[in-house]
Amino acid sequence: MQSTPQRISLIAQTRTVLLEGMRQRRWQHELPGERLLSRELRISRWTLRAALAELARDGYLRIAQGMPCTILPRALRTKERVPPARRVALLAPAPLSKLRQFVSLWVDELRILLNEQGIQLSVHDAPKAYRANPVHALENLLEKHPHHDWLILLSTRAMQEWFQARREFVLIAGSRFEGIHLPAIDIASYAAGVHAAHTLLGLGHRQIAIVIPPVANAGVLATEAGLRHAVGKAPHAARVDTIICTEEPADVCRMVDRVLAGPNPPTVLIGAKGAVVLTGFSHLMRLKLRVPQDISLLSIEWEPYLDLVVPRIAHYELAPALLARHIARGFLRPAAGSVSPTYLTPQFVPGASLRRLTV
Repeated sequence: MQSTPQRISLIAQTRTVLLEGMRQRRWQHELPGERLLSRELRISRWTLRAALAELARDGYLRIAQGMPCTILPRALRTKERVPPARRVALLAPAPLSKLRQFVSLWVDELRILLNEQGIQLSVHDAPKAYRANPVHALENLLEKHPHHDWLILLSTRAMQEWFQARREFVLIAGSRFEGIHLPAIDIASYAAGVHAAHTLLGLGHRQIAIVIPPVANAGVLATEAGLRHAVGKAPHAARVDTIICTEEPADVCRMVDRVLAGPNPPTVLIGAKGAVVLTGFSHLMRLKLRVPQDISLLSIEWEPYLDLVVPRIAHYELAPALLARHIARGFLRPAAGSVSPTYLTPQFVPGASLRRLTV
């Protein structure tokens, strides 16, 4: 029953977006097909059909089975224009379906929270904006989609520097780079790295390896820095090796083979990405190596599928709803000027993939 108001709210929001688009002559004679329109608005076809039915009932559209929806004259009367709602655009490097499941979960929560306050959330996947020189792509994006506010996800230093020079309100979902003064809602990645070091050292691990992607964001780099800092201050000799590896299964398997064949193989592998941990775990099983008896595993990020692995993978977890609430507050009470990031501390879930060694 609790989800019903959310669905009604999303239908009403979709109706407003469609009506505003028709009155701004975005569509003049007929609407695009359901498949194209639902993909453009990032909504389900069920929600789209419900909004179209309301517009037809109110005399804005004519719906005929197997034909495009015809826009009626009433929909183009600007004197009845509905004031545009405040809008927020989420900028991502790829469609949400191709990103972490955790991202999809908190974005869904955020959409609901903002919509309850009359704020529309749209998602734009723009891989060109994540290149080394994103200026042209970002300028085109803002020109085509003039939203009031922006939320940038997995952003690069170049992107953050470009937005910092603009006047639009921008909120970073994640870590900001040194010298950037934009507001940010961040996971306490450095603290997680420090905690991981103390946990592993306390279990007797002295050969530690952390696996990070080739292009690591600020959060991953902060985790690695926290891990190295804490291990470096330990009273006993310990070593941290950083291994660069993509999330491609073949690359992960090659990485595991190479690490285990080295002269000083690690006693614990830390994965900055959940997908790397899962693939690494399955490859270890294929090699007939046991977790944690032969090697321990730790995942810095949590994904729902990790809860299905036996033995359960030790990891750091943050509730998607908690992150969504703090991001929503950032738009409801935007701070002016340079502000300190809001850090959310993930919870350590011990799991059974870490073994205590005899030192």
